Amino acid sequence: MNKTKTKTKTNFQKNRTPNTTTILLIITIVGFGLLFWPGNAQAAPLAGANADMDQVAYDNAAVFTGETTDANDVDINDVQLCGNAVNDALYFGMNYVFDQLVVKYSTACSAGHVGAWEYYDTDTTWKTLTATDNTSGFEAAAGTYNIDITIPAAWATVDPDGVGAVTTSAYFVRFRTTTGATDDTGGDQFSAQEFNLKLKAQRESDLAALTGLTTGDFTITGGTDNTKFSFREIGTGTYELALDTAGVDVNFDYTIGETGYITSSTTATGVLTTTLTDLSGSPETLLFGLKVTVSSELGTNPSSIFNTLDAVQFRAAAKTISSTNVYYWADTAGAGGSLDLQEDGYVATQTTNNGGVTAITTGTTGQVAITLTSGVSACSVAITTSSSCLGMQYAVKITATQEGDGTALDAATVTAGTGAYACTEDGSTGIYYCPVLVADLGTNTSIAKTGYITDTSGTYTDRAAQTTAQEPVTVANIKFGLKVIMTDELGAALTPTVAKTFKTIAADYSSTNTSYWADAAPGVAGALSLQHDGYVATETTNSGGLTAITTNAATQVVITLANTTACAAPITTTSNCQGLQFAVKITVDDDMVENHIITGVTVKTGQFFGTDCSEDGVTGIYYCAVPLADTSTDVLVGLDGYVQKTISTAWTDRTAATDGQQSVTGTNMQFAHKVTITEEDGNVLTGATVTAGSASTACDEDGALGIYHCPVPLAEDGGANDISITLAGYVTNTDASLTNRTGQEDAQGAESELDVLFQLKVIVTNELGTAFNVAGLDTITYNGGAATQDNGTNTAYWATAAAGAALLINEDGYVNSSTTNTAFAASITTAATGQTTITLDNGAVRSAAIAAGDSVTAKGLVFGQKVTITTEVLAAAITPTAVTAGSAATVCTIASNIAYCPVPVAQDGIADD
Repeated sequence: MNKTKTKTKTNFQKNRTPNTTTILLIITIVGFGLLFWPGNAQAAPLAGANADMDQVAYDNAAVFTGETTDANDVDINDVQLCGNAVNDALYFGMNYVFDQLVVKYSTACSAGHVGAWEYYDTDTTWKTLTATDNTSGFEAAAGTYNIDITIPAAWATVDPDGVGAVTTSAYFVRFRTTTGATDDTGGDQFSAQEFNLKLKAQRESDLAALTGLTTGDFTITGGTDNTKFSFREIGTGTYELALDTAGVDVNFDYTIGETGYITSSTTATGVLTTTLTDLSGSPETLLFGLKVTVSSELGTNPSSIFNTLDAVQFRAAAKTISSTNVYYWADTAGAGGSLDLQEDGYVATQTTNNGGVTAITTGTTGQVAITLTSGVSACSVAITTSSSCLGMQYAVKITATQEGDGTALDAATVTAGTGAYACTEDGSTGIYYCPVLVADLGTNTSIAKTGYITDTSGTYTDRAAQTTAQEPVTVANIKFGLKVIMTDELGAALTPTVAKTFKTIAADYSSTNTSYWADAAPGVAGALSLQHDGYVATETTNSGGLTAITTNAATQVVITLANTTACAAPITTTSNCQGLQFAVKITVDDDMVENHIITGVTVKTGQFFGTDCSEDGVTGIYYCAVPLADTSTDVLVGLDGYVQKTISTAWTDRTAATDGQQSVTGTNMQFAHKVTITEEDGNVLTGATVTAGSASTACDEDGALGIYHCPVPLAEDGGANDISITLAGYVTNTDASLTNRTGQEDAQGAESELDVLFQLKVIVTNELGTAFNVAGLDTITYNGGAATQDNGTNTAYWATAAAGAALLINEDGYVNSSTTNTAFAASITTAATGQTTITLDNGAVRSAAIAAGDSVTAKGLVFGQKVTITTEVLAAAITPTAVTAGSAATVCTIASNIAYCPVPVAQDGIADD
């Protein structure tokens, strides 16, 4: 491109092109053609400089001429360097401060020319510039030189010509002539090392400025020329760089790094020019190599305790900074770092996370952020990246569970150690964490919660140091204030379903027939209500006791409802009270005088006899859980061997659970059979052993009435001769038979046996066959025993079993029967197999032994005196009309010519009697 330049020098004044690059464009339209004549071209900055000059102007006696275009092109000798008059000056301006000018000239200033380098100060005056001028005031030989500038602290912008015609406001330095010489035009090209990028670096957390960084801490990439032409720190972590402005790509990327910190992310500068790009308003925040956030294993920082730890070191070095419970180390030293965090009352983190926090690797590529928190496992392997590890463990960990279901006991007041250090629960888990100090030598725990018994049973091992592992304590079965074991009045386990409350509050936990209450108001009496359909409410049965229960925090009140006496007095300690009474209690007895109870009976009551009643053992008392909804009060009792019976309206209908128990007595069940038994003399036979039926069911006598009641099952009656009657002294009787009953509802069978034989029967007459009323005999015994029954006749009975025994019959006036009948002396045997019958009559005497079951005759009682009357010549018998004998003139019985005289012994033997 051709360049047209006109220079006229008159009195050191020059007509110069404007201070901007000018392209002369001449356009001629010829037909359809366009012709272009370009102007001067701008060259790349001189080596070592990052920018062409923004403004260059020459001041000749206060007349400014723009030199910018010529200063930035490669033409030679086209820029005025030196003037011949004092105060002529060459001005160099940039949009921002610069610390170096690179100048090239082909013609040096004339010898003797002297000038001064100056800058414009904030006090609006030009002052001497501290600079290293390698051109020696442009008098050095032609060439390219650096003029190194010490940037003034009070450098201000200025518009040199004051009107903006040639120059505009910028950062200017000038080379002002102090001793004039020849007016020389020898300058070729001028460039600057201008700061065009401002950055700020700070560290995380406190955002303190990172000072003292070097150019090596800044990495520039992404541009055509990534040279850092110049670098300086201007204070408070703010840095300025001089980067290329002439390359094809001047949109750079940068990072900032520093030992101990993480290199910042890559950031774009945007397109750089000679106008300062100020990014310091968005500082680069460098992360520390290691960041540790300290919380407890619960994820908390109680009372900010972790803001000031007892020990906090990494690689044995103190923290760089901290903020609340977050600690930072400027450490990027690589592997082998060990973290030591300790706080009294807690376990050192190197113990909890051994293998993890004791082997940390840091570096510049990424921050290692360790978060000690909750909900994670302990770190046990080497840490090279950010990790969450188990937080500071409390010195003591207590797990508390309640009795019964083992559920966690939450919301309790828990302390540990002699100092009673308050423990913190993890949510509602029942796990409590206690910061017990190492110096506290106590190993006791206390767990208290309203409604429960305070537990002090838990113990742990004393910790010797903060590095000692956590002490775990498990306290199980913490007792509720009230425990109730529920049974019915028979002692069978029962779980009430209608109501189960204490102070109108449902049980906190129940298992089968045991319920527990955490009484919210211990010390205040309250009522226990247990209701189950078909039973009487406990508050009715145990009124005064279960209606006034008082719990406490020291000792559990255990109430056992069982088959015991009802509780009627207020309850403050463990007590046994009567179990839930059944709605109805029925005592089943028989219809005998004694009203014996009957066991094993099927007892039903309630609607449609839908309630089966249970017997208490073998008591004959039956308990019936009749629902309140039932309105029928009839009772049905049945047992094989008895007559089934329905008792109408046996009890009063209950309408509420609190209604008392209904009792039914006097059921008077009839036996299946009733046998009436009498002896052969017509008297009732009492005390006998009576069996009936094919299985010989024992019968029970009704008192001493001789009536025997027999519970013979249906399948066992109706046989022939199936009634057996035995009694000592009587002949066993099997003559009678039971009637055949086919159903329990059949009427009672009524049988009788009216002639049970005594084992010995004696009929007494005298030798003439005249009957004796045995009751009037002087003596009548068998085997030494009087007759069992004489019944006012001449027949005597003995209920006696004997072998070879004597029968003695005496009557004064008669001969002893055993004298007459020698067999009577000791030869009579009786047994149950058959009746022994002896009839004394006018027959022969009995001398042979009499066996059991024999029926024999013997000589009747022989009169004491027998008189035979004949004629005097004894020729013929005569029958007298009357005969008496003895001193008392006993009347004799005359039989033909013989008189039989029962003369008492005391009255005979007298002459002529």
